[in-house]
Order: sequence, then C-alpha cells, then structure tokens
Amino acid sequence: MNHAPWMPRFSADPNDIYTQMFKFDGSAIGRLSGLRVAIKDLYDVLGQQTLASQHSRRFEAPAKQHALAVQQLLNAGVQLVGHTVSTQLAYSGVGQNPEFGESRSLWSPDMEPRLAGGSTRGGALAVAAGLAELALGTDTGGSCRIPAACNGLYGVKYSAAAVSLKGCRALSPSLDSAGLMAAQWDHLVAGSEALLGVSVPVSSGPQTFVVPAHAMVDLDPTVEWQFNWLVDLLTQAGHQVVRQTQPFETQLAMLLQAPSIVVAEAFAAYRRGEMMGVSDQLVLARLRAGSSISREGLGLAYRLRDELIDAYTRDLQQAWVLMPTLPCLPPKLSEVALPEGFTQWNQALLRNPSLINLADGCAVSLPLSNSFPVSASIASFSGNDANLLALAGAVNQLIVEQTG
Repeated sequence: MNHAPWMPRFSADPNDIYTQMFKFDGSAIGRLSGLRVAIKDLYDVLGQQTLASQHSRRFEAPAKQHALAVQQLLNAGVQLVGHTVSTQLAYSGVGQNPEFGESRSLWSPDMEPRLAGGSTRGGALAVAAGLAELALGTDTGGSCRIPAACNGLYGVKYSAAAVSLKGCRALSPSLDSAGLMAAQWDHLVAGSEALLGVSVPVSSGPQTFVVPAHAMVDLDPTVEWQFNWLVDLLTQAGHQVVRQTQPFETQLAMLLQAPSIVVAEAFAAYRRGEMMGVSDQLVLARLRAGSSISREGLGLAYRLRDELIDAYTRDLQQAWVLMPTLPCLPPKLSEVALPEGFTQWNQALLRNPSLINLADGCAVSLPLSNSFPVSASIASFSGNDANLLALAGAVNQLIVEQTG
C-alpha cells in the first residue's frame, strides 16, 4: 500500500477557478459578515451574466436579480467574490472544461497533477487556495461532495426541497440540489444555517450507522485503510456500525439498470434549446445519449426511484448511512484526458455520492486525514438536514481530536 502523503505542490490559477470575478457585499450586520463566498456559475448574481461556464453565453443579458440562495447568503453578510468554473452545464463529476483552465488540485503526492473533481471544481479550488471561505454549488450526483473530497474540504448536499434553486440553471430538475463547501467546519455550519433558515442543534448519545455494501466495492487501499480507521474510532466512542447489504440497495440496483433520469432530463432541456452552445464533446455525447430513452423507459425510472426513496427513508429512521465519499483517490489528469478514461473515472467518482441524490436524501462529506484526500460521508433522508449537520459535527470533532 502506497501511503505517500499529499502536499500542496501547485499554485492557484485564476483560469482554473473563475469564469468572471466581481465583488458584491452583503449585509454589514449579518452573522456571516467577513466571509467570502465563491458562486458556481449557474446561480444568478444581479448585474452579472450567468454563463454556465460556456463562452457561447457571453451575449446573454445580465441577471436582473440574485438567485434566492445567493440572496440568503448576502442577507447573512457574505461578500461574493466571483462566478466559479464548473463542467459545462455541471454535467460530470470530473470537472474538466475545455474553455476554462484545468480541474487540477493544488495537492498531489508527487509532481503529477491530480484531478480537483467536479462539477463544482472552481468553488473547491477557491476555498482550497484561501480565496474564499465558502463555495456555493449544485449537487446532482455528487458535484459538491466530489470536489470537496478531492481537495480535503467539508462538503454538504442539502435535501432538494431544503434550499431553493430559484435563479439557478437546471441540469436535472428531479435530482438537482444545492450544496456548500468550506475549509472550516464552523463556516460550513454557519453557511448552512443561513441557507436552511434553521439552527443546527447539538447531537448527543450513541448512534447507529449502516454501511451500504455497494459503496465498499473496489476501494483504493488508502481509502479502505482510512475508512476502517473511522469505523474503529466511532465504535470506540460507543456508536454502532453495521456493515451489510441494506434493504434499500435492492431498489437502488433496479434503478441503476433503468434508463438514466439525469440523461433523459438533460436531453429534454437540450432539445428545447436550453442547453445550446456546448463545446465540450464529452458533455455533448452524454446529452445526446438521452435521444434513445423512451417515454416508457423514463416512466419506469421514475417509478423505481419513488420506490428507492420510500425504502431509503424507511430504513434510515433510526440509523445513518456511512460510507467513503469516493471509492478512489483523485486520478491523474492524464488518466481522464481521453474519452475512455473520462468515462471510467466519472463513473467511479459518482458511484457513492449519487445514491443520496437518487434517494432524495442529504449528506455531509468529512475529510479524514491531513495527509490524504480521503473523506467519509454521513447521510440521512430528505428534510433531516439540521440533525445530520449536528451529528456530522460530533463525528468531525472525534476526527479532529485524533488528527489534530
């Protein structure tokens, strides 16, 4: 097993981070005053163009008002520092975009560049480079948790209904949700309270965690080593960790064999002309794949998803999902450059996080080490965001006490 530590070896490049830079100050008396927020280039910002990380949209008129989530953060006192790069249309977990820099992490175990993840990679890099305290993104299959894990950050995917996406360009209306990333836990909690409109309670008492079997397949040895360390830590603290196939995984397996909801909904928007001007051939190929999905096939996928949501919600009333955020370490940029490598790594990066979107849940990704980009996710059912953040905070405290 190679445990070569990852270190900061590359400097931040604005071309990798921003589609456009600006400053917009929020309320001077908000509880988040003094915190800078990078905004994924899907959310409207008053007076700025929303490019969705595409040069072809530079002819469009500036936004006439802030997206609702952006306004909520401004009301809490943040300063906006710019729109950040994502995959075009936020349509992959890899984060590459042929029009804006590279999805290159600042960290690596050697001088070979590693992937910063996607699709909200510009926001993750802004926070990792100390250019912002928070990054607002979207998460359709892991697009906040993946780059958070690749860059040693905290990441949260909110329940789809918990944070409004009004004023944010859609990829898949059924699966899209808002997300946030931060380098400090207290910043993530404060930003979450502003977006959720509720206070995060205090968690106490032993809990039960369930580890889905599918999330533990083909783990990188370093990921498996770090995750086992976390399980031991939780067990020693009095929690119960159950490693076995979960009942909801039956519905998940059936849904994964059905036509893709994301592909179908993205293609429908593309066909309506809402996603024109895409230059990324890998994104275009994924969009056009939706042309072969029938109405009957999509109807089946929606029904199977409803069954998964019901089973997942029922199974987690007295327990929490625990799993590695990613089954792998961030790959080398050279490994995702060709279509075959892109497909392989995109599937690997999305595998674990996408469960939570398909099940309409909420999830928090916690970094486990100061030396490796390995994270674990704790997840719950829709609407349980505040309690999830409370529990994740208690687990994070255990981790910090051990890792310093």
